Amino acid sequence: MNQLSLILKKYFRESFLFKYSIFSIPNEQFVFFPLQVEPERNVLFGAPFYSNQLDIIEKIAKSLPVDYKLYVKEHPAMEKKKWRKISNYKKILDLPNVKLIHPSVNSSEIMRKTSLIT
Repeated sequence: MNQLSLILKKYFRESFLFKYSIFSIPNEQFVFFPLQVEPERNVLFGAPFYSNQLDIIEKIAKSLPVDYKLYVKEHPAMEKKKWRKISNYKKILDLPNVKLIHPSVNSSEIMRKTSLIT
């Protein structure tokens, strides 16, 4: 793939994240799911049945009590990999009780406010 194509891909993915992610954590009950860098050796070999993070997110979201949200945060190191495909982020956002947290949000702040971390 040529350099211009890679730059454009990263730009569109960053723009999508900026537009559809939240930057502040509201006061509501939520579970925090920090995404892992992909591919990740620990996920692939340490937990081979749980290597599909999108599937895990969907299962957790469907298992939550009605008054809970699932907050999913992209790993900041994914920037070096030009982020995930926009279609992956859309699948996450299509789940009614799931919100995407921008990678720039401090994880310590999220963990102080969360009810549970996966």
